[in-house]
Amino acid sequence: MATITTAARPPRTAREMAQRLGTVESHPLGFAPRLVRDLPEPAQRWLVRAIAPGTPLMRRAEFRMHGEIKLRGRWHDFTAKQILAPDEGFVWAARTRIAGLPVAGFDGYAEGVGTMRWQLLGVPIIRESGDGVTLSALDRLAAESVLLPTSLIGATWCHGDAPDTAMYFCEVHGRQARTHVTIDVAPDGRLRAIRMQRWGKPAGNVYALQPFAVAFDGEFDAGGVLVPNGIRASWPESGGEFFRAALDAVSLD
Repeated sequence: MATITTAARPPRTAREMAQRLGTVESHPLGFAPRLVRDLPEPAQRWLVRAIAPGTPLMRRAEFRMHGEIKLRGRWHDFTAKQILAPDEGFVWAARTRIAGLPVAGFDGYAEGVGTMRWQLLGVPIIRESGDGVTLSALDRLAAESVLLPTSLIGATWCHGDAPDTAMYFCEVHGRQARTHVTIDVAPDGRLRAIRMQRWGKPAGNVYALQPFAVAFDGEFDAGGVLVPNGIRASWPESGGEFFRAALDAVSLD
């Protein structure tokens, strides 16, 4: 059963959400290039580089990371831990400081429900769920599936709209996500970026589909899997870059 902790324990609801993600078994079949030979060439190029032959097709990842997040026009340092199970959901629990005061909480998606819970000095400041939060979290889950390349071998793929691109659709609890994610792959097979139309309200207005993009400038060697790293997320038409992170540790199972 998955657990989640940070330097300071996150709210109990974050731990409970992580536990509700259940246990996802790795596929016993080890990776071989033939498993992706029917995918669009850019997807093949990325997955063959990212996954070493014989690596189990793992379905769960835990990450420790640090970086900066832009809140109300200012950048703030953060540390975080994330559990990612692309078939089921995610929990991202983080800590930062605003005006010198500690802020802690989590964003998550589990059992078909998206949740946001954040506290300042232990006092709740954000407690959101509902359709808007859930659809945004589901799109985030689809995008972040690239952080576990082994989970995308069985995704539905099609050709992209430009050279070096391909598109995939994810399934969560057997249901296909509403939107597709486009990957952009370097000639050497490194994942350079992804983009999609994501449900969100980055400008603080009403929820709507918005262009969303994530760029990667490196890789983290997790032992048999090269995980995209040097993460920079943005809403290109609604405020620009808002998230920068580097992975400190990765555990796959």
